[in-house]
Amino acid sequence: MVQPLLRGVARLVTFLLIALGLVVALLPVSSPPVVAQEETAQADATLRVMHAAPGAPSVDVLLDGQTLLADLASGTASSYATLTAEEHRLQIVPTGQSADAAVVDETIDAAPGQAYLLAVFGLLNELDGAVYAVDLGEIEPGTARVRLINFSPDAGDIDLLETGGDEWFGNVGLGEASDYQELAPGTYSGDVRGDDDRVLETIPDLTFAETRVYDVVVVGQVADDSLAVHALVTTVSPPCAEVLDLTGASSDACLRLVHAAPDAPPVDLYVNDAQIAQGLAFGTATEYVTAPSGGGRGVRVAAEGTPVEEAIIDTPLDFDPGQAYELLVTGGGDDLELTITGTDLRPLAAGQARLRLIHASPEAGAVDIGVAGSEENLFEGIDFREATEYVVLDAGEYALEVRPGGEDMTVALQSEATLEEGVTYDLVALGRPEDQTLTLLALMAAVPIQIGDVATPAAASEDAVAATVVPQAIEDVEASPTPVG
Repeated sequence: MVQPLLRGVARLVTFLLIALGLVVALLPVSSPPVVAQEETAQADATLRVMHAAPGAPSVDVLLDGQTLLADLASGTASSYATLTAEEHRLQIVPTGQSADAAVVDETIDAAPGQAYLLAVFGLLNELDGAVYAVDLGEIEPGTARVRLINFSPDAGDIDLLETGGDEWFGNVGLGEASDYQELAPGTYSGDVRGDDDRVLETIPDLTFAETRVYDVVVVGQVADDSLAVHALVTTVSPPCAEVLDLTGASSDACLRLVHAAPDAPPVDLYVNDAQIAQGLAFGTATEYVTAPSGGGRGVRVAAEGTPVEEAIIDTPLDFDPGQAYELLVTGGGDDLELTITGTDLRPLAAGQARLRLIHASPEAGAVDIGVAGSEENLFEGIDFREATEYVVLDAGEYALEVRPGGEDMTVALQSEATLEEGVTYDLVALGRPEDQTLTLLALMAAVPIQIGDVATPAAASEDAVAATVVPQAIEDVEASPTPVG
């Protein structure tokens, strides 16, 4: 169901940008650059560590010779920690000892936004270790992604199956990880099975929540009856209603309307004839509301107070389950269109923000976006009605410059910006440069920060780990409008 109508301007996001600490001013070309934090354009990687060696003392984890994690006990896993996207040396040492005593020594070429699991396993006199990449590909609402990793030194090859039902994973040897499978969310009774189909352990409440990745790890020994199962949880792409704290089903889409057409009157928005925004003025945006996902949803934009049958834009749109969208009324005069973009609400690493530009200034031409003091651009050659890919930046202060495309260091607009960690920012270029109304509408959405510890099957937490993800390109699709007139 569509949420109740958003009335008036009480719940609108304005383009004054005061709440974001963005100060916008038209600057002459000769204005000196403002010193800003150095920009970055790639996400950190994330790493969690599993101590799966039964009977072994606690361990420390060294990253390039420096302590990353300390005093990790046997049978436990750490929270995710961030590391830069480059080659690193990872060493596991008994707690308090130096790198010379490493029992695991691995080199990892960390990819931007990738999540990894580092594990130490085996018996005390023959310890081993390995690094496993976590599959952070987007997950559709209504599914969970699961795999099995075997860290039991005496269980042999193991299977995991639903009690009395189908086998999910089979013949997984010590230190091996199965392929991932998509499973229906729910609470299951699961059996760990060894040689000769003997059930080694039954887990009565193995819980999988939708849009999560589960690394189900088997630890301990059969010989001393210490065999145990843990589910390490990684949040990847929770439904938009969950991230935005909206009432609605996980299969709902989330919509935000942006009025970016400088000559158009205030507008009303309808989805399947239900009004979800009223009297939206130029340069403002609604909050997100939920709407049913699916194909061919009727979206109509009408001048404020006019019958929906007289809509100036009338088009069917497809909304994917759990996806957030921004619907922008763009253009000038009789050239009005509805420009559709998706919003990336996936988790971010601690200390980082996500940023992109949507070009909605009808006469500004192609533009670049850069940081004052740097000749490198964050975004280049962005045309009217285009949305860029997202980039990941370290949280902090930036002096952002809008530069006419192809004209290095020419400044049409400068904005001092404070980017907060765990926030997705969409900057919408609005207005016209010739009448000095060019400005940036800053729209933001808080997203999860990667946090969390090991989650056992009996206590899988909604606050489980949120891993960093690689920002993906989101295409800008222009819907065909009904002509004005």
